[in-house]
Amino acid sequence: MKTKQTASADDSQFVLIAEDDVANRSVLEKFLSMDGYAIFSADNGVEALRLFGDHADNIGLCLIDANMPELDGLSVIREIRAKDASLPVFLLTGEADRQAPLPTAELRITRHFVKPFDWQELRGAVASVMSGRAHKGT
Repeated sequence: MKTKQTASADDSQFVLIAEDDVANRSVLEKFLSMDGYAIFSADNGVEALRLFGDHADNIGLCLIDANMPELDGLSVIREIRAKDASLPVFLLTGEADRQAPLPTAELRITRHFVKPFDWQELRGAVASVMSGRAHKGT
């Protein structure tokens, strides 16, 4: 189990990353930290829910991988939605996940990114969501 937490002066700007692939998680952490966001990071769904439960008030966005050990991403999102229906959530999936339809509308997924994704597009989407939340005072 890996948990990474970085510090920030603005606790409302935390991004929760739940990604079991070390390389993808590391790049997400690097880019988003460079962009000024503090990170909560988990390598499985159970840890992601623990972090969400402990820090829900400080999380402005969740990036959730669909396929993770211990608890899959869709189950994680269902649990998050039960506690916060409006929190922005990006679903990260691999090519193989395209085989079955995903319940993106049911789970109110804000954005869906298929790996390998365009890092600049993802960073731009994060910036857009997070700046919108900062203006709402959350």
